[in-house]
Amino acid sequence: MIPIDAQTPLDVFEFDALVYYPESTELFPYGVVVKRLREFQFAIGCLNFKPMPRVPNQEELFLKTPGFLWTCPTLLKEKFLDNQVTIRDVLSHYLQANIEIGLINTAFQPLNVSALLELFPRELLIIPPLKTELLEESKTLQEVGIHESIFFKDSYGGEWILNRNNISTVCLIRIALQTDPIKLKILSQAYIMNEMTLNLVRENENPDEWDQLTLRELLELKNWLENYTAFHPLSKPYKDAFRTHSIEDVEAWISMLKFSN
Repeated sequence: MIPIDAQTPLDVFEFDALVYYPESTELFPYGVVVKRLREFQFAIGCLNFKPMPRVPNQEELFLKTPGFLWTCPTLLKEKFLDNQVTIRDVLSHYLQANIEIGLINTAFQPLNVSALLELFPRELLIIPPLKTELLEESKTLQEVGIHESIFFKDSYGGEWILNRNNISTVCLIRIALQTDPIKLKILSQAYIMNEMTLNLVRENENPDEWDQLTLRELLELKNWLENYTAFHPLSKPYKDAFRTHSIEDVEAWISMLKFSN
């Protein structure tokens, strides 16, 4: 899982992205896990433990009130798409609904433990420290696990972090990896692209299938898409296939990553 802070907009994350919000409150003493299911719908699990680098071994993974679905209300959709809705906002609305009118609220739907375990398998409820090894750009995407983040360097010496959000989506950010202590300096916006972008490129080129792309080819695809979209605004369904987020949008959650040597 990727930890996020209170200021991270929810629309930064792609479908199936799994994140952890660690802020402790009376109602959520160990924080919550969040998974994006649809454009405006998220599953939220109320943890009964603090996630560690290893798989949890306790029997009860979720609290007595285990979790819920949140569907963004119509009145909030414009703010949501403008990156103005965070997980803290959702939890505040949940608490208000819980106190004032119970859970009879169209934005919230309770989830039982069985549903949560399908959405949040035990083996994924971990926060593994990131290895700071810089991989070669000859690595292929199929060598990167789902929900895994890696570092690699390009042929010009540039350093990148890649997160594989789900089976068909990646996020690329150029960074400078500093040591002693280990930390990241963000040098670019976040580039989020999925497998559908290959359909645009195939009109002009003939790239390999998504899983067979090397990290270098992913960077070349990113560059091609940047140039293409500068002159050709994308229409549906391609509008969501290539998106960017500003440095400010990603600095908060990047700063919370933990590292191992």
